[in-house]
Formats: sequence, structure tokens, C-alpha cells
Amino acid sequence: MYTKQDLIENKKMGEIIKANQKRVRMENIKRYKRMKRNEMFQQIFLFIVFMITVILVGLVENMTF
Repeated sequence: MYTKQDLIENKKMGEIIKANQKRVRMENIKRYKRMKRNEMFQQIFLFIVFMITVILVGLVENMTF
């Protein structure tokens, strides 16, 4: 049989575990959102670099020497 003290400690541990699980879940969600945001910025940056390259190539081809 469990004593009252054991049951109280088990209840406290259960609350601590639930709080930790919630904190870890929130951190995982934040990390996922941060990764998605970084991927979006990388895609935008690469698109801009590609467009600048296309524009520069077009300008060089139209130059007359």
C-alpha cells in the first residue's frame, strides 16, 4: 500500500512531468516555426540573387563594345 506521503509525491511528480511535456511541446513548436521562417527567408534571398544575376547577364549582353 502507498502511504499518503507517497501519493502526494506521485501527484507532484505527475504535475512536474505534465508541465515539462507542455514546455517541450511549446519549444518544439517554436523551433519548427523558426525553421520554417528561416527556410522562407532563404528561398526569398535565393530568388532575389537569381533575379539580380539574370538582370546583370541581360545588361552585359546588351552592352556594345
